[in-house]
Amino acid sequence: MKFKFPFWIVPSILSIVLSFAAYLITKETSTFTTVSAFFSMIFLGLTLIPGNLGNVLPSSMNTLKKTIFKAIAKRRDFGIMFGVTILAHAIFAELKFYNLNILKGLTPDIIPGGIVLFLVAIMLITSNYSVQRIVKRWKLIHSVIWFALPVVVIHGIFSAYNFKGELGVVNIISILLLLFAFAKFFIGGDHSIKLGDILLIIFGTAVGAIFSLVSILQITNDNYLNSFNNSNIILKSSSSSSLSTN
Repeated sequence: MKFKFPFWIVPSILSIVLSFAAYLITKETSTFTTVSAFFSMIFLGLTLIPGNLGNVLPSSMNTLKKTIFKAIAKRRDFGIMFGVTILAHAIFAELKFYNLNILKGLTPDIIPGGIVLFLVAIMLITSNYSVQRIVKRWKLIHSVIWFALPVVVIHGIFSAYNFKGELGVVNIISILLLLFAFAKFFIGGDHSIKLGDILLIIFGTAVGAIFSLVSILQITNDNYLNSFNNSNIILKSSSSSSLSTN
């Protein structure tokens, strides 16, 4: 049997190399995590969108449909690219931010990322053709991506705010992907979304909402403590100035 070089390998390596190059230029860990997250969201979009979009386009757009269905043929590869890049993203962040101390990363903005990482690892394992021969219901396992999407959006938004204080292009892309997922509610035709996928999106959104609330409470509490500490510093400074004057 002739060996066929997997399509996903080169783009995956290239995305990681470019992310690392950006890190070397800026010397900031957040640059690697931002660039790698950007690539992972692009790969996720290429995994999710073509198959669903191609099914609902009118027959008058045959040229575009043919292009889209060519992309569908590489859907598995795009999914693996997403998985490999998100793994690199997580490992690098864990190494640089937390020095491989997992407990330090158990915060409301990082835990959703950990949940997604666990699910992605399972999907990567079951993407192997040999494993698929054993695990007959691998497609059902891969459908958890619809649960993971809202959760990864929440992770991206709050981790970006906590580390960089901004929303960022990556999160705009992830939000658009989430809106696309919700738009599937209104996609009709012979290939409309399955009820199970809808429930996974709703469940993932509910989980994301819970972590959002906890993150907002944490941010509010941190801001209050910072404001309180700053007020104390100002008061102490004023008292010291008054005593020195006297």
